[in-house]
Amino acid sequence: MRPPTRAFKRLPAGSLDALFKDARTLKPFLCNHIMSGVKAANDILPGELKPMEGKALRASLHGSAVHINGATIVQSDIRATNGVIHAIDDVLVPLNPILAAVA
Repeated sequence: MRPPTRAFKRLPAGSLDALFKDARTLKPFLCNHIMSGVKAANDILPGELKPMEGKALRASLHGSAVHINGATIVQSDIRATNGVIHAIDDVLVPLNPILAAVA
């Protein structure tokens, strides 16, 4: 799942710059947006999703819209060389004290 640029603009001022300056914090932040395997948006069922790093995320369906921790998939099933990307409208901030301090 990849948040569009406008989603990053919703983070508190300076938090994105702080993330890029600290690889130990950036890696878990990015890996919180990555799930193993290839899963089309239609295959996402309500319940828990396990990212590569961080705590489980919660998937929910509202009509035809798929939500991950409240973020909505705004563009689904974008083919990439190493899987499928789903663009979401928000940044998934893991519940991690270091990241919470940055965000």
